[in-house]
Amino acid sequence: CPNYVFYEEFRHLCKVKRSTSNFGVCSRQKKRFCNFIYSNANAHPFRARLFERICHYKRVDSAGPYLNNTGFCPGSGLPFWQSTREKVAFQRECKFSIAVENSSTIGYTTEKLVHALAADTIPIYWGNPEVGREFNTKRFINCHEFDSLDAIVKRIQEIDKDEALYLKILGEPFFVNEEVPKDLKEETIVAQFRHIFSTGSTAARRDRHVWGKIYEEQRKREIRPSLRDWLNYRYGAFRKTLIQKLPKLPR
Repeated sequence: CPNYVFYEEFRHLCKVKRSTSNFGVCSRQKKRFCNFIYSNANAHPFRARLFERICHYKRVDSAGPYLNNTGFCPGSGLPFWQSTREKVAFQRECKFSIAVENSSTIGYTTEKLVHALAADTIPIYWGNPEVGREFNTKRFINCHEFDSLDAIVKRIQEIDKDEALYLKILGEPFFVNEEVPKDLKEETIVAQFRHIFSTGSTAARRDRHVWGKIYEEQRKREIRPSLRDWLNYRYGAFRKTLIQKLPKLPR
C-alpha cells in the first residue's frame, strides 16, 4: 500500500485518469521552467546531481529548505494537508518537476510523482525502477530509461524546445490504458487490510532496508530515553507507595 494512495492528489488522478487542462493555454501560462522542492539533505546523491546538472541548462527553482534558491518555501508553517496544496499550486506554475525519491528501491514510490502529475507538469522521476507497474511512463521522464545524466538532460531539452512534443506527453493518461492498477484500487487495499486484521497471525514490517531501516533505528534511539524516564517515574511512584504502606519501625 504506497503512501500516496492516501493523498487527495492520487484520488484526483484516479478520477480524471488524464489531465483535463486546455494544454495550449496550460503551456503558455507556465511561469517557470522546473521546480525542486525537498527538505531532506541526506537522500541519495543522485537527487542533488540531477538538480545541478539541469541547472546548467536552465534555472531550476528550488523552493524547499534543501538547496533553496528562491527565498521562500510554499506551505511553510501550514498544516500538512494545506502545505501539500501550496506545494502543488507552486508546481503547477512549472513545465517540469524534479520528482526524485530518497533512494532507489523496487516498489518504493511516494507522493513525489503523484504531486507532480496532479500539478499538470512533466515529472522527471527517479526512484522505483518498476514504476511502470503503477503509472504510465509515457506521461513523465523516467530516468531509469537513460544511461547518464547527460542523456536525461538532453531529453529534457528536446521536450522543452518542442511545444508539440511537450503537449503530447502532458496529454498522456496517468495510468496505462487509463486503468488504475488493481493493486492500487481502494477495494483491493481495504480487502488486504481486512485480511491482515482477521487472520490473527503475527505481522511484521517488511521495509527493513534503506530508509525503512534507518527510520526504525532512529525511532529506537529516540524512544530509549523516554522509556528510561517512564521506568524511573513508575519505579519512583511504586517505591513511594511501598514506603507509605510499610509499618513505621522504631529507630
